[in-house]
Parts: sequence; C-alpha cells; structure tokens
Amino acid sequence: MAETFIESSLTVTDLLQRLNGVKCVSLLTGTEQDSWTSTIAWDPLETFSAYECSRDDQRESFIEKNNSKGRLCIGYVSYDYGYCIQGVKKTKSNSQNLPYIFFCAYQEYVVQESDGWKVVYKNSEFLDKFKLILDSNPQTNDRKDIVFETTSTGGEYAKLFNKTKEYIKKGHIYQLNLAHNLEAASGQNARMIFSDLASNNMAKMMSYFEGPDFEIMSISPERFISTNGKHIETFPIKGTRARRNADDKNNKAIAELMTNQKELSELNMITDLLRNDLGKVCEAGSVRVEKERDIQILSNVIHTFSKIAGRLKDEISPTRALLSMFPGGSITGCPKKRAMEIIDELEPESRGIYCGCMVVIDPQKNLDSSILIRTIIKKGKKMILPVGGGIVFDSKLSHEYKETLDKATSLQRAI
Repeated sequence: MAETFIESSLTVTDLLQRLNGVKCVSLLTGTEQDSWTSTIAWDPLETFSAYECSRDDQRESFIEKNNSKGRLCIGYVSYDYGYCIQGVKKTKSNSQNLPYIFFCAYQEYVVQESDGWKVVYKNSEFLDKFKLILDSNPQTNDRKDIVFETTSTGGEYAKLFNKTKEYIKKGHIYQLNLAHNLEAASGQNARMIFSDLASNNMAKMMSYFEGPDFEIMSISPERFISTNGKHIETFPIKGTRARRNADDKNNKAIAELMTNQKELSELNMITDLLRNDLGKVCEAGSVRVEKERDIQILSNVIHTFSKIAGRLKDEISPTRALLSMFPGGSITGCPKKRAMEIIDELEPESRGIYCGCMVVIDPQKNLDSSILIRTIIKKGKKMILPVGGGIVFDSKLSHEYKETLDKATSLQRAI
C-alpha cells in the first residue's frame, strides 16, 4: 500500500457531496480533538453481513483476514445482535428488517489531516480519481424541511414509564433505558441530509454509513470502546440538561446537572456496570476509573460522562472485547440482561440498529466505536429517529419524556 498527501481545505462532508457513481460510502468525523479520525471510504473490496443472531458467523475472521491485508474495516453491530450475546430471547421484530451486522473492507481510503488529505491506495487509478473528486463541483440538493413525528403519545410513554418504575420498585432492575421512535418520510439524498446534520451539530462521533438499500446518519456524542494496542477505554454517558441561550444560563444548567443526585446515581450505576464489563476482558487489577464525572457540551444538550480504562488480556482481540461488552450498558440499564428482557417486553418493536455501535478497525488492529444514538436510519423514503433516556427510582415522568425530545431537537432543526 502507498500513501500520498494532498493539500486541500475540503472536509469529509465536502467530499461526501462530491462523490458520484460510488457505493457503500463510510464516513467518520467529529468536532473535538479526541473524536473519530476523520475518514471517508467508498466502493469496498469486500462486504460481510449477517441477518441472523448467531454465535458462529464469520465476522471476526472477515475482519482478521482484511486487516492482515492492510485494509480498513468499517461497519456496524446492531443492538438486536446483543440479544444473542447476552442470551436473551427476542420477541419483537424491527420494521426495517436490516442486517444484524454489516461490515465493509476498504483497500483504498482517505484520512483528513490538518491541511489536507492522506490518500491510502494500492492502484494509482484511485489517486487520480480522488484528485478529480477534489476538483469537482458538489451535488445540489432540492432541500425540503423534514418533519419527524413521534409514534408514541405522551400517554403511551407514560404507561411504559410507569411499568418501568414498577420493575425498579420490585427490585428487577436499578435502571432502564426506555426509548421510543420518531418517524418521517423523505426522498432527499441521504448524503446531503447527513451533510446538513454534520454542519449544524457538535458531536465527537459522527458517522455516515451506506448499505445496499439503507443509510445510517449518526450525530452520536458517545464513544463505546476504543483500543490502542492492548489499552482499552470506554466512556459511558448519563445525565442530560437542555442547553440555554446565554452562557450564564448554561452555567446554571451545568450546576443543576452536577448537583442532581438522581443524575449522579444514574452515572455511578452505569460506570460500575462498564467497569465490571471491562474486568471480564482485561488483566486483573488493570481496570480503573480515570474520570468519574466530566462535562460534555453539545449543540442542544449538556451531558455528564465517565471514563474507564484497562489493559486487554493477551488472548482477547479488540473485536472480541467489543462483542463481550455488547451492547453498551448506558443504553440498556442495570443489570444488563434483565434490563434487555424488559426493554423487549415494553418497547413496541425491537431497536434494530439504534443503540448498536458503529465500528472501525484499522490495519494495525486498533478499534474505535460509537454508540448509535442521535441516529437516523433511512430505508427508501422512511426515516426513523429513535430517542431514549435512563430511568431510575427517582425519575420524574415529565422530565424524562422532555429529555428524549430534547435529544432529538438538534437533528430536527438541522434538516
């Protein structure tokens, strides 16, 4: 494989608007220093998908084979795949009927650097085509506002909320992440929709991914796990407040969030869960909480999060670690397995891709991944935007329902 640097002021979303006649585009980018490495790839050499929840598929051998050949692997693992991993019987179906797992292996791709692009290629033809893309004009979009409407009324959400509180009172769970869907219809180009979303939002783990007949547009603020060699980190988010107009009001919102005992207990529970998850794949004594409660400020909301790190056991690969910890505890509840059983009972359909994770594994076998929240899944003209939030014993119905809608606001305003 060869590498060439080309100076350019174009961003990954600028490139996305210039791609014509290509398929299965994958894009990763973010707005902070510790975001995704901004990368865009298209026309994969090979793909892998699984429509069944099976422990013996070829996902790991697909990644291992392509990494060994210097290829970049990007794809997703759906939340529904987690039922198999956790040994939970899934009773609900998902209306979009998308693969549980879908990965693309790219032999050639481009990575954004401070003042241009690193082009990774095998054939000079790719380099020539990329130069033409840089010089081409962006696509135009006949843009029309896209309006999402909730599929659950406040009364329907209240019934599920109250059932969740009953499970907490009876001791089945300590916390549950309860979600509901917003839906819209649009024939607009998904690449253009994502460009609008990314241009109007602050988020560290933004991703765009195309399958054969669907697109994923994610403005996620949450990293799931990342690895560098044998070092592994995870960053669970819990605790939310809506941003306010002036700085002094935002400071007040932060103060309210940081002093709220309900939000603190919620984050502590999930931090403990993720620490235990890491303990299963890491060397004894290596797991530590590096940040107990930190602030993340996004376009429309403010979050608290923690950071937990450890060292992987020699026999555990990054992909194996991810699947062992899957799905993320911040979007299930605690304890994880029982929470997933209750989610399957209460929510009207299975989550599908939502609350799964987007994953990239580089040729050096380092892995990075996001939790697929603040995510729109588009199949044909139908677009689904699921939203959710964690419920504990002290949760209040009006606050929790409003919080789910606050999380969707930044995406709805952008398109």
